[in-house]
Amino acid sequence: MSTLSLRLADDDYEALRAIALLTGRPVAALARAAIRESVERFAQSAERGLVQADDLARRRRALALLKERATSADPARLVALGSVSTPNRPG
Repeated sequence: MSTLSLRLADDDYEALRAIALLTGRPVAALARAAIRESVERFAQSAERGLVQADDLARRRRALALLKERATSADPARLVALGSVSTPNRPG
């Protein structure tokens, strides 16, 4: 097990000691639990960020594909579908 020296403001230490007294747990155990919870929250947040980034990347690829297909589509077919107006035909 590694050792860590942690300096706390007096108010923070007193609050931690009060919790320790109320819960019957050692101050060190409370600090370890708080660190563990913080690491878990960070990991979950990072995972959500990766999922969102992956979703965003997928959406960007899909949009690029749609734009590519739209620009390579046959203009006559698009006009027939009513998607594009031509100079001879009011849009």
